[in-house]
Amino acid sequence: TSSDQPQLTEERVFRFCVDNTILSIFAGFDTTTSVSTNILLLLHNDPRALQLVREELSSFDITTAIPKGKVEVMDSLPAPKSVLLETFRLRPATPFSFRKTTDAIVVGNTILPAGSTVQLSYSHGGLSEKLYENPGMACPLRFHNKITDNSSNGSSTSDDDIFKKGSVEEDEGRHPNIFGYGKHLCPGQYLAQMEIALVTKAMVCNYDFELVEGQDTSQCVPLNVPKSGLKLRLSKKE
Repeated sequence: TSSDQPQLTEERVFRFCVDNTILSIFAGFDTTTSVSTNILLLLHNDPRALQLVREELSSFDITTAIPKGKVEVMDSLPAPKSVLLETFRLRPATPFSFRKTTDAIVVGNTILPAGSTVQLSYSHGGLSEKLYENPGMACPLRFHNKITDNSSNGSSTSDDDIFKKGSVEEDEGRHPNIFGYGKHLCPGQYLAQMEIALVTKAMVCNYDFELVEGQDTSQCVPLNVPKSGLKLRLSKKE
């Protein structure tokens, strides 16, 4: 090995093992679990979105999707995909990440020298009024491209009004960061999509559920899940 190349030292091997162990535990399990939990919480508060998700997932069959190479399963499930995006917008499984600049860059009016550590806040971006209409409102079908405006017929219910307030048309530029980009793209993104689709289907298509009263559903960082978990009362669907 030439002297100008990084050497495989004991410290580098140790750091590699530690980093990848943390990655495997956190990214491979906790993030998917937290997303699935928050999806159920979001759907519980919107019966109309729950019904659409049930209808689409009822015909979803993972055993036929995989052999046909359809690994991006959410692309064929517009309602569940919208719920997934809204969940990540409001409660991203990784609310922040860190990057180090390789060159000097300017962000706004601030100069960041090369080698600077930068924290990226996905939670802050998801609540930006510059990016989203009514960002503080939870709308599971915000990204659903088949939302129609029925206000022209002169009749609407209060439920429809609440449902429609946060809705926007499908827009790639407004999608929250879910699995990263470029060389930082999550290698397990397709597996995660399949797991989330299967878990959500198992719950919403087989059970009616409601929240147990009196629990605190406010989020707890870093995974943005309810502080004491999510307690549900289940009843088997007939």
